[in-house]
Amino acid sequence: MTFRFSLESLLRLRRGEQRQQEQVLQRINEQVSRIVRELHAIHLESLQTRRREPGLTGAELHFNEQRLAILESRRARAEMELCQARERQSFALAEFERIWQRREALETLQQRERQICLQQEQRREQRGQDDAFLQRKWKR
Repeated sequence: MTFRFSLESLLRLRRGEQRQQEQVLQRINEQVSRIVRELHAIHLESLQTRRREPGLTGAELHFNEQRLAILESRRARAEMELCQARERQSFALAEFERIWQRREALETLQQRERQICLQQEQRREQRGQDDAFLQRKWKR
């Protein structure tokens, strides 16, 4: 007799939910990484712009100050985006853990039921063997 898990379709659904949530979490993780790289690039560009080289004209100094203001604006926006992305990441991770636990509970139930089915099958086989042995013994 083959094992059939009565909640197989629900387990497939839970596995699908988990895969989808993994993809959501992966996209958010990629966003966080992209924003962190962007902040690093802004920081490096800002450091480079702050270096005051001798012989800069007033126009060049003014240009550098404007550039620093733009970089500061980009940095502030990127930090805000990073904060929002990390918040989404935290929620997505919590949701992933919830979905994972639900799927894991079903798989544990499936394993238990499979083990019970296997034990019952082994008992049936043993009874059959015992019956065959007793029949041969009584025929003698």
